[in-house]
Amino acid sequence: WDLPDPILRGDRVLARACDDLAGVAAMLVLLQKLGRKRARGEVYCLFTRAEEVGFIGALGAARARTLPSDTQVISVETSSTLPHAPVGGGPIVRVGDRVAVYSPDLTAFCVRVAQELADRRKGFTFQRKLMDGGACEANAFLAHGYAATGICLALGNYHNMHVARQRIASEFVSLKDWAGMVELFEA
Repeated sequence: WDLPDPILRGDRVLARACDDLAGVAAMLVLLQKLGRKRARGEVYCLFTRAEEVGFIGALGAARARTLPSDTQVISVETSSTLPHAPVGGGPIVRVGDRVAVYSPDLTAFCVRVAQELADRRKGFTFQRKLMDGGACEANAFLAHGYAATGICLALGNYHNMHVARQRIASEFVSLKDWAGMVELFEA
């Protein structure tokens, strides 16, 4: 598709693909921040492929036990904006999708961390939502016995479709939401 190079328009990052590049970028920045701080602890960032055609990479990793079986998995992605989950409303702690409700204890932990961050840092906002417009890789890990939940960004023009105008368009996310996602990961 003949879409323009990525641009920043106000708070919005518009690009040919934000799904799932925004999540990849957030995880890489997290690793960079933790490295600079010489943070103690174990963090795994698993980069999978073929999500849109059936979670092929995530299922392969879960079946192969690429991650230790006691790992708590946080699936990172973008998800189509919904009327109750707008772009610009902050990163979203995803309680589930159209297939499943995610691990309640892990989801509650993520919400607690997000709320503590919001309480101590003015300007940090987050959303806690059921994103039931689609399915996410957390399901692959849940199906193989892992505790799993999701953190996502609301994505405008999901899969490059501008619904109102019925045409191809650049996807977009909020830069503030993205920075908040990185902060949430670090917290």
